[in-house]
Amino acid sequence: MQMVSLLRTYAYVCDRALGRLSKRLEQKAGSLQKDFNRAAIPMLFQEYISMTIFTSILIGIETFFLFSSAMYVMSAPMWFPPENITANVSEEIFLPPASYSFGTNYYAITNTTQPIWVAAPQNVSCMISFFPEGVENAPNFFMDYVNGQWEYQYTPNTTGLVEYWIACNDSTRYAGRIHAVEQLLTLSGTVSRSDATITTVDINGHTETAAAIPGYSLGLPPGEYTVTASYHGARSSQPIVIEAASTRADFNLTLIQLNITPNPNDIAGVATFNGPETFVQQFSGPFSVEVGKGVWQYELSSSGRANATGFFDTANLTEISPVLLKTAKLQVYFAEPVYNYQDFYIYINMTDNNGVPIQDYRLEADLNGAPFGVIDSHSAYLTLNGSEDVEVLTVRANKGGYAEAVSTTNVQLKFNVPVSIMFTNMLSLVVGMLMSVVMLFVFLYYPSERISSRRDKIDANLSFALSHFSAISESGIPPAKGIELMAKHGAYNDIRIEFQRVMHYMMLLGYDLITALRRTAADCPSKKLGQVFDSFASTIHSGGDTSEFLKERAKEASLEQAIQYRSRTSSLLVIGELYIIIFIAAPIFLTVMLITMEFISPGAFGISPILLLKFGAYLFIPAMTAFFIFYISKEVNVGA
Repeated sequence: MQMVSLLRTYAYVCDRALGRLSKRLEQKAGSLQKDFNRAAIPMLFQEYISMTIFTSILIGIETFFLFSSAMYVMSAPMWFPPENITANVSEEIFLPPASYSFGTNYYAITNTTQPIWVAAPQNVSCMISFFPEGVENAPNFFMDYVNGQWEYQYTPNTTGLVEYWIACNDSTRYAGRIHAVEQLLTLSGTVSRSDATITTVDINGHTETAAAIPGYSLGLPPGEYTVTASYHGARSSQPIVIEAASTRADFNLTLIQLNITPNPNDIAGVATFNGPETFVQQFSGPFSVEVGKGVWQYELSSSGRANATGFFDTANLTEISPVLLKTAKLQVYFAEPVYNYQDFYIYINMTDNNGVPIQDYRLEADLNGAPFGVIDSHSAYLTLNGSEDVEVLTVRANKGGYAEAVSTTNVQLKFNVPVSIMFTNMLSLVVGMLMSVVMLFVFLYYPSERISSRRDKIDANLSFALSHFSAISESGIPPAKGIELMAKHGAYNDIRIEFQRVMHYMMLLGYDLITALRRTAADCPSKKLGQVFDSFASTIHSGGDTSEFLKERAKEASLEQAIQYRSRTSSLLVIGELYIIIFIAAPIFLTVMLITMEFISPGAFGISPILLLKFGAYLFIPAMTAFFIFYISKEVNVGA
């Protein structure tokens, strides 16, 4: 009653704002309690209302969270990459402009011819111009194609510097200098290490180089020079004045042997050393190099291996064992476009150089420094914060025995309202509230459904119950005692509940038999049984023969039931005939017709006849058959 009063109070408050709707709500409170009493639900009305409200709210909250989770999962697949996933790296190849080697001897003897050449292909023509000191304009000369290159035979007439320019018709340009002198003298000598390099620098800064094997020889004009012998960072220099026809300069280089054992020691590759000078040496397994004193940086590279780098100082280290780890390829995939306000999922594959997948590696990823949450070694996710900038995605994978694999990609984030957090939460809230309302209506409708079910069961067994009650009355048992016996009899479950209700009014609430029968008749779900109770109370009140009354009512109920069964049987016969026509004969006819159409003109109506046949066989006929079974079982089992 307290809940009913509260509901009616709420209805009065709503009446000021909602008008007619509040009046309907007030009427619904009274009718709901009456339906609850007729439904004979085994709990208090207040408990039922509390359970209805609590369950509706709970279902609404659960629906909100489940729908939100489903929205997030559908907006970004978690476990398997979708088909439209694209790779994260795109490469562009830029070809440098064409260039050819060219040159001539820097020193040239006057009145002596020497070639100036450029290694351009035959389909490219080239011209050359000469600019002695103080000359700005000079004529052009065609070059000749000789022995696979373009050449011009140049003969200087006077001493001095001459600049030359080469221009080819493929827009390539080259420039150089020639120093014309009267004579060239010989500088020669030996170096303590073969393959050393001899470098001479004159007073103008021009350099000439030669290789010592171990002897060397250079043609130079008279003058002062600085001559330097160098090999792998070891250097030795001497000032030399060339005056005679032949001048000699010998050099002794101090070298330190460095022993290098690569790990694994059976690989081959190229070693690069950077120190006082840079040089490259090939290796296969353990090897040694001779270098000059100082601090060196080394880099060992081998096919299929990551470069091994480091430093060493010849003052305290003559042996090193660099490790060349195996390399792996890292492929990063993600669905494009990438929208903000959602989880950004990436998928990673790590393979060796032969394309064999690598498992159980340690994964790290970040987007402009924001770390990803790692799901497993093949996937990770990051909840985006709504930025629309271009972000840098960096993925790192580490596996024992392999060098760290790194992939860097630019990711363009886009704003996406349909999957935004606000939209998702609002939609989830609306769906949750809708489910709460649906559940509330289900609970409010349930008493009416239960009343209908009890009414059918009571009407189906009423003739038997009245015959039983009439027999008890004919044996001379008083009406009150007869009602008590009927309340204890278990053969008529729903009818027994109504007799128990009469006993409840009499034994617990203190009503007399006539009042108890009339109050029960008012709340009885069956109109027929309610009329029996009301008429039975009138018979007792007027002093009539209750046994004769019950006998007559039992006969009437039996006659009505026989008529109802006959009508139901006729309906079932009609339904059976319809089922044979619609679901047996018609499908056979349609099957023959559709198969014929498939052979004559498939797709004439914009849809395949075979597809229609499958739809009818797998969906329409089973669904309608299930409906017929449900309807027939409901008709047959009325009162069961």
